[in-house]
Amino acid sequence: MVIVGLGTARDSAPTVVFAQGLGRIVGALGVPQTLGVHFGALAISTFLLTTLDTCTRLARYVLEELFRLPRARPASALLTTIATLALPFVLTRITLHLPDGTPAPAWKVIWPVFGATNQLLGALGMMAVLAWLRNLGRRRAFVAWPMGFMFVATLFALGQLVWRHGPASLVGAVAGVLLVLALVLLAEALWRFARLPAGTRPAISAFPRR
Repeated sequence: MVIVGLGTARDSAPTVVFAQGLGRIVGALGVPQTLGVHFGALAISTFLLTTLDTCTRLARYVLEELFRLPRARPASALLTTIATLALPFVLTRITLHLPDGTPAPAWKVIWPVFGATNQLLGALGMMAVLAWLRNLGRRRAFVAWPMGFMFVATLFALGQLVWRHGPASLVGAVAGVLLVLALVLLAEALWRFARLPAGTRPAISAFPRR
């Protein structure tokens, strides 16, 4: 946004802003700016396509596991794929609003929830590392403090989204569900840490096969 200018960033799509910004950066290095813009557009398009493909596949696998659907059947893959793409399709057909009531594209309204989700995943990842180090009896303060900061910041951000958009709105409802799930997972982890002394490895029970 700083590179292309605030006016251009406001009037252009995010992909165009990224491509133009990259073109100006490589142009300052002696590479033709047009080539940099085309390369930036190709890079961001490839990133978006591969990300959407990965998210669709992972969501399909999660639905198959959740409802115990056989993966070998094409009908199961088709059904879970349609279920995964139903919500994004609906979001492209409706008009969402910012907290002040201004109509905005769906991606712009949902973007804060997406950012909070990314930070929450980072906090959960550090929690897994913290549990691993704790079971090994090693020092873990260097993981615990950043994890705590990310949890507090992310939970506070989710709470703000619920407060600003309202729990009855789409963004507020999604943020509220994420907030509750994060609190439940954090409470369960702390409860496990309190019951299991550091340096001891819990027994791993085999999961029943389907």
